[in-house]
Amino acid sequence: MNERSIWHLALLAFFVTAAAFPLLGEILVADPSIAVAGDRYYLIGTEDDASAACSQIKPSADAVFPMYVSEDLHSWRPAETTAGDGRCLLKSSAFGKRDFWAPQLFERNKLWYFAYTSDYRWGIAVAERPEGPFRPWMSYQSKKGQAIDPFVFQDEDGRAYVYFSSAELNGMAVAPLSPDLRSLAGSPLKCITNDQPWERKPLEPQYEALNRKFGYGEWDQYRCGIGTTEGPTVMKRHGKYVLFYSANDFRSPDYCVGAAVADHPLGPWKKLQSGAVLSREHTGLNGTGHGDVFFGPDGNLWYVFHAHNSGIRVSPRRTGVIQLVETVGADGYPRYAANPQSMRLL
Repeated sequence: MNERSIWHLALLAFFVTAAAFPLLGEILVADPSIAVAGDRYYLIGTEDDASAACSQIKPSADAVFPMYVSEDLHSWRPAETTAGDGRCLLKSSAFGKRDFWAPQLFERNKLWYFAYTSDYRWGIAVAERPEGPFRPWMSYQSKKGQAIDPFVFQDEDGRAYVYFSSAELNGMAVAPLSPDLRSLAGSPLKCITNDQPWERKPLEPQYEALNRKFGYGEWDQYRCGIGTTEGPTVMKRHGKYVLFYSANDFRSPDYCVGAAVADHPLGPWKKLQSGAVLSREHTGLNGTGHGDVFFGPDGNLWYVFHAHNSGIRVSPRRTGVIQLVETVGADGYPRYAANPQSMRLL
């Protein structure tokens, strides 16, 4: 092999690596959520080994859940958290030991609460400030199977409800919470399951071929089952309740976001839209899903999401935002569509 051939191979290797692992300035978290406090936006998410290695926040052995802060949704910086290392929860203050996923930060009665998953169950921590320090508050253990991806919704009357993905109920569950958020105030009820064809897409042959060719580990492979409904976010609009959720396996390129509506936080829920609200067709990125809704400084409704790293790798997952366009039908229920021209990575 001559010198020119070696140089060409080195250059090819550089571009392949650059495509698979973005520059360090890009935010790389999965299951992102955004909370608003005054003029600040707080972005938190799930971190795996691949994203920690490429993060603009140095890896930490003591704390989990990277936190970023911004005033304009464009310029982000690591938050000055009390846990340190740009992360908001000390492992010594967590209810679980591993598998820290799907965080949500929210305010209630002048306190800040932090819902998250660990050890395949969910719990809540509490602090006086968004940056912590967070201390244990409550945890929920399902009687059968995992209970993950919690989202706490507060209604206008002050009542709180928690939504989560339940193996026991084989779908999305909801339960009322006590006023102090210390316990459930009723038994979990099933909201929805993945009963639509677009929520149960089989893996395409081209991605099966990639698995056989590269032999990635579990977090990098596209091999997957049909998945479940997970990653809930709930909001009240026009007197109705809207549940955004993700469907298909998170490793699938067809991971996507759907919506269901109801007249009450406990349901019954119905899916009025015939397809996904947000998917790779809208972003051009495989595995688009599992995020959170929020209002931007422009007054518009936005969705923060994660997507696969590239066309051949799942992790480290990339973080982006996209505007949701809302219309209200003659039946009084809102519908949503993603605006592809508004999408950008953070």
